[in-house]
Amino acid sequence: MKCKKTVLKGGKTAASRPPIPVSPTNDKVRAVAFKIEDKVYEGSSGASHITLYASLLVNKRVPADTLAIWTRDEKNHGFVTEKGEFIGRSEVFRRMSAAYGQKQQSTNV
Repeated sequence: MKCKKTVLKGGKTAASRPPIPVSPTNDKVRAVAFKIEDKVYEGSSGASHITLYASLLVNKRVPADTLAIWTRDEKNHGFVTEKGEFIGRSEVFRRMSAAYGQKQQSTNV
């Protein structure tokens, strides 16, 4: 299964984007991931959750019904940091908001 690369504004592809900073300590996101039954399934760098879902479905031959049940719960959607830690989506967005807030405060001084 081949996926097209999405071209973003400025001519960058999803794979060429820099890692998302998730905290002031420079712990950056490495890739999307699903956490299923205490096992983390990590996607390729720059891939989306949809691409990871398709990979599990096609390459790992996880049955569609099982995969749908696992991924239905938002708590199972997340990212893997450069240190290999799984972080849920809500935590990533919380950290990004905190980092953005600190950046805004430092530029408004």
